[in-house]
Amino acid sequence: MNASLNDALGSKKTFLIAVPTQKYPEVSLDLASTLDHKFSRIAYISLNKLITPLKRSLQGKGINMNKFFFIDGITKTAIPNPPEDPNSIFIPEPNDLTKLSIAITKTMQNFDPDCFFFDSLSTLMVYEDMNIIIQFVHSIVNKINAYGAKIVFTCLAEGEKEAQLIRDLSLILDMVIRVE
Repeated sequence: MNASLNDALGSKKTFLIAVPTQKYPEVSLDLASTLDHKFSRIAYISLNKLITPLKRSLQGKGINMNKFFFIDGITKTAIPNPPEDPNSIFIPEPNDLTKLSIAITKTMQNFDPDCFFFDSLSTLMVYEDMNIIIQFVHSIVNKINAYGAKIVFTCLAEGEKEAQLIRDLSLILDMVIRVE
């Protein structure tokens, strides 16, 4: 998977990585490592991992944390007033799509990322209707493409709803990679 993504990162801009549930933790760290080696500035959008354990996992993988800026959509659900972090924007909850979109725009303006890593669309499916998710993805893909950065989305590869999301997004995104 990393070889096909690594090759495609040169020519394509938008990706969806569909991952089996049991491989998800390992694959998301491998993806972050691949992006760390390929880009100088990565915006990591986390909707399912608290910021402190996420950073600890990335550091444990040897990832250069100076290259990363975080948009965190989950920590405030557990810790209403997280400690200030100059490399992070905290949004109130993972399904606050308006604040998430604003955070993406601010990140583009202030951090100037080469690539966005969106972890994970499956989290949005817990809160939102499929059509809303597709509209949101289309909107941020257009925004990030206009900006000139690349974006890698992740999604679980199991379940009927996930299969439908993957099919629908394959019409919008440049490439879908299925991890076996």
